Amino acid sequence: MFCGHCGGRLTSIVYREKYTRKKDGTVYDRSQLKYLCYHKSRGLCKCDGQSTYVAERVDAAVVELIHQMFENIKDAPDEGDIQKRFAKESASSKAQQTKLNLELKKNSDQLLKLQDEIGATLTGDSVYTPEQLSTAIKTVENRIVNIKDKIERLQNEVNCKKASLEQIRPMFEQFVRWARDFDTCTIEQKKMIISRLVTRIELHKDYELTVELNEEYQKFCENWVKLTESSVISA
Repeated sequence: MFCGHCGGRLTSIVYREKYTRKKDGTVYDRSQLKYLCYHKSRGLCKCDGQSTYVAERVDAAVVELIHQMFENIKDAPDEGDIQKRFAKESASSKAQQTKLNLELKKNSDQLLKLQDEIGATLTGDSVYTPEQLSTAIKTVENRIVNIKDKIERLQNEVNCKKASLEQIRPMFEQFVRWARDFDTCTIEQKKMIISRLVTRIELHKDYELTVELNEEYQKFCENWVKLTESSVISA
């Protein structure tokens, strides 16, 4: 959880208030958990946000937002459509890799020819000077390295998309289980679920919340942007 004004991390503190009521001598002693902007409290930056926020109010607002999100779960992802999209992207990547492999062979053949010239250059029978040949070899070698890097990146992208595809169904099933159990969970269990779903929470003045949902789960929730736009805790 972070301060929405200075970006610093918020820490948890226990605020204790104790006093005696003069009228009847009643002693009041209460403790309250709060979120503290460490940077502002220590004067580390010019933060124009609040110093503290009542944790109970913040937690309740986040829980309510996640509750509303679970009520807007999309239907299970269509695996057929996902497979088609993946096949299309894979075909595009394969076409790019084929083109790059042709370039790689062309440059590798060129490098072999240049290397064959080394002996002729040493005896003075080559059309190249040693300096020209060295520069040409270095240029082709760099070109080969760049092409290999591009091929590797393309293959890594395909592998990552394939892994992500394989995870969609189990992720959705986990998401549905969380939605089913969320309202009956303990506050500790709810915080665990929220920690898996949410990547960042920012607190602003007047208890306005900005909540970033894990991108992997956003595809299962309709109207997430609309929900977060209205995520303000009433005073």
